[in-house]
Amino acid sequence: MQKRTLTTLCIWGIIIGALYLFGPTAGAWLLLLLSTMALNELFTVLRAIGYEPLPKTAMVMGGILILGPYYLPHMATGGGLGGLLLGLMFVALGLLLLYRPTQLRWFKDSVMPTFWAIVAVPYCLHFFIEIFRSGVDSCSPMSGLILALWAITVAKFTDIGGLLAGYLWGKHKMAPNISPKKTWEGAIGGLALSIAVGVVFFTLAQSVLPETFTLSKAIWMAAVLSLVSIPSDLFESVLKRLADIKDSGHSLPGIGGALDLADSLLFVGPVAYLLFSYAL
Repeated sequence: MQKRTLTTLCIWGIIIGALYLFGPTAGAWLLLLLSTMALNELFTVLRAIGYEPLPKTAMVMGGILILGPYYLPHMATGGGLGGLLLGLMFVALGLLLLYRPTQLRWFKDSVMPTFWAIVAVPYCLHFFIEIFRSGVDSCSPMSGLILALWAITVAKFTDIGGLLAGYLWGKHKMAPNISPKKTWEGAIGGLALSIAVGVVFFTLAQSVLPETFTLSKAIWMAAVLSLVSIPSDLFESVLKRLADIKDSGHSLPGIGGALDLADSLLFVGPVAYLLFSYAL
């Protein structure tokens, strides 16, 4: 617990410091770092399951998905650049089948897991970039960045609240066959803490958030994103069960690896973008 707390504080310190100094650009590159590390660890998990993904191909495509929508926003209409890039990547990977038409096993065990991994990590995380860009043309250019950070904070404090509440009061297992330590009491505690933190964040940053982002919306959106982050976290646990490994990596003391850090954000990215697009 002590290592996890110290690592968490260090991570948040780096994020806040980088964003304060360099703004959304730092956010884009931090997401690229997280995506690259998480993708690399996901490939380790997939190999343990029995697949043979194409890491170099995925790293390049993942980097394009993260940085493309940030540096080339003029090419996107309504946040469509990420989807366009993903479609082009599917075409590129599909052409590999024409190059090696008799090796269907290679396509099944290498190409398809690679495309799936690209969708699961960099594509899902790229939605936070789309949220960054949403504030560029507004009265406050920082509003998109703060909005994305608000969504990430809500998701991660669900983890923290779940851990604390589960440790103190957890009795009823939520998914014993997937993640034995997760409890319903922890989930309720995580939901409560994420809503509370979301409201405090909203109150402190209200001046730079979109005017349409009201307190009532902050409460129900925090609840939705918190609930979404729970199965997102369990998603990685299923993969680790299939691979028969405890942690996806060991780069973050007390947490595990970058994939353990990113897992709760994977479902939250597209859902947050959807909520902000239609409710704000």
